[in-house]
Amino acid sequence: AVSETRDESSRCQTTTMRYEHVTATSTLVDDRPWLLHWHTQAGCQELAGSAGLAVRSMRTPRGAHAEEHDQAFVAVVVRSVGG
Repeated sequence: AVSETRDESSRCQTTTMRYEHVTATSTLVDDRPWLLHWHTQAGCQELAGSAGLAVRSMRTPRGAHAEEHDQAFVAVVVRSVGG
């Protein structure tokens, strides 16, 4: 990682990653952005639905039921009925 910027309000983080390919005769260096966007539980449910999936449950990272206000969660998704 070469650099990193984080925008809490837009829920995005961009990390500039440097990739190098070294051979006996040359070196190719390329910096590429890696965009990470984190979602709310409602946004995650919308994304799942648009992909033909349904959220079966929302869990905390420790496995308990996630409350609506929890920012860290794991979505358990299944194929939608008829999807």
